[in-house]
Amino acid sequence: MHQVTFIGMVSSVTENRTHLSFEIDDLTGGIVSVKRWLDQDENAEEYERARFREDTYVRVFGYIKRLDDDKKHVVAFAMRHVTDFNEITFHMYDVIHAALSMQKRMKEEATTPDTTTNFGNNNSFTAQRDQFGPQTGSMSNAQKRVYEMVNQAKSQEGIYVGDLVKRLNMPEQGVREALEHLSNEGHIYSTTDDDHFRSTNSADE
Repeated sequence: MHQVTFIGMVSSVTENRTHLSFEIDDLTGGIVSVKRWLDQDENAEEYERARFREDTYVRVFGYIKRLDDDKKHVVAFAMRHVTDFNEITFHMYDVIHAALSMQKRMKEEATTPDTTTNFGNNNSFTAQRDQFGPQTGSMSNAQKRVYEMVNQAKSQEGIYVGDLVKRLNMPEQGVREALEHLSNEGHIYSTTDDDHFRSTNSADE
């Protein structure tokens, strides 16, 4: 299963009884189809339907699913609004870097006659999927500790901030700062509210 995160503008939203279907322009000239399953709770479902409308920028966290007709779409386990437009600029640089890296790898493969590697479709979220995941080497010690604890939580609601404070014996402010960083980097996401978090690595379990 290939996990991805990307930024784009919502082009259209189709509401269904059990899920929302989005068409999202990922700023590379392509449209990404995204499906977001709705919570069974009535209040949460109404809130989710009203959150993401056309012409808003969002960050999507999910995994790529291939359909029977060989088309692909992203099943989103978390979405959030983009409020810092520097994030969009960074996304564009990330797309350029991914495309150049892919071109370099394809040229290297072309000069190796015995290779069996097939890089397939060269769209942006396919190119970025190998880069998605926790790069713990770039985390501070506090961020690593918080991430490791969140990653151990396997329940659907994730782990409570208060439990992190107690188990890690860290100040709440430090824990929340680490959570914000990890969330912005796509390693974790909030679940039932802003006090419960789950690792994106455990979202498919």
